[in-house]
Amino acid sequence: MIEFERGRYANTMERCQQLRVVAASLGENEAPVADTLEALTELAESSVQAFDRLEAALSRLRVVDDKSYLAYALNTAASLCLHREQPDVAQAFAQEARLAATAMQRHGEVAIAEATLARLGGRSHVGASDRAVRRLFKQVANRDRLNARAQAAIDEAAAVVPAAPTMAPALPTKEQ
Repeated sequence: MIEFERGRYANTMERCQQLRVVAASLGENEAPVADTLEALTELAESSVQAFDRLEAALSRLRVVDDKSYLAYALNTAASLCLHREQPDVAQAFAQEARLAATAMQRHGEVAIAEATLARLGGRSHVGASDRAVRRLFKQVANRDRLNARAQAAIDEAAAVVPAAPTMAPALPTKEQ
C-alpha cells in the first residue's frame, strides 16, 4: 500500500489513474479504492475539500463491501486526523476501522485501530482507559504476527499512553 506521510506520496495520483485503467479493463465502471487513495492523499496535503471527498469515497467502499481496504483507509484517515489535531474525527475513523478489520480478521489493521484508540485516550487529560491499555497489551503479546506498520502504530501508542506496554513487556515478578 501507499504510505501517507508528508512528502512521500508524489506518485499517488498517477498510481490511482493506473488503478482506474485496470478497473476499466476488468469492466468496472468505478474504482472506489483509487478514489479513496486519492482522497487520503488530499487529506494528507490538507486540502479543504478532503473530508467531503474522503467521506464519498469511503461510502463507495462500504457499498461494495470491501472491508479490508475500508479498514486500511479508515486507519490511515485516523492517523492523518491525529496529526491534524482532530481527535474526535480520528476516534470515529479508528472505531469503524476496528470493526471492519475484526470482521475480516485483519489482525494488523485491528492492532493499528487499537493503538490509535489507546493513543487518543492517552492524549486526553484523564489518561487512557484501562480497556484501551489492556487491548494494547494484547497487541504487543502478538507483535511477531504483525506487519511493520502495525508494530510502528503500537510503538507510537506506547510513547504517549501512560502505563502502555513497550517493545518487550516486563517479566512477571515474584509478587505476580
